[in-house]
Amino acid sequence: MQENIHDMHISETHTQGFTLIEFIVIMIIFSIMASVTLFNFTGFRNEIVLSNLAHDIALTIRQTQVGGASLFDQTNSTAVLQNYRGIQFTWDPASNQFSNTFTIFNDLNNNRIIDPGEIVDEITIQSDDRIEIFNTAGGASTPIISRNVGIFFRRPNTEALIVVEGPQMIVESIEIRLTSRAESTRFKSIEVRRSGYIHVVE
Repeated sequence: MQENIHDMHISETHTQGFTLIEFIVIMIIFSIMASVTLFNFTGFRNEIVLSNLAHDIALTIRQTQVGGASLFDQTNSTAVLQNYRGIQFTWDPASNQFSNTFTIFNDLNNNRIIDPGEIVDEITIQSDDRIEIFNTAGGASTPIISRNVGIFFRRPNTEALIVVEGPQMIVESIEIRLTSRAESTRFKSIEVRRSGYIHVVE
């Protein structure tokens, strides 16, 4: 009988709660897991924001392409065969980078720059992500700095005229790169070719 009582006492001792050390270890493990989860969630969120932004800009370029291929004179609703519709990414000297606002315009005098009365719409990126543009002609990837970049389309073709200003230079293809400010190594790219090919690089 005494042996049974002793066994019961040992059993009761082993069913008591966590010790302070065990509790601290569990809290440390929980904190590490929470930190890893939060970090992964932030990276996932940045990836989604960049992907959505890239697709939105690609869609805007595509809409400019469609608009240029079917551009009409607003005064008499007749087709304008000679004029371009363009989308311009403007270099901002103050911040030494491309502006987060880009412009859609009808190039009524075909000088490939924005003149008064030509602006159709201005679109501003609401996030803090950065726009970079690279000249990818010939397989190279050369950053374009201190110069505006315009992409033009004209009826009835869907081919793109890609113009780098200052002085004007026509290039075969560009990469529009959207880089996360929170994670400089995370980016999404839009490829635009002279053939009219517009593609978000996944």
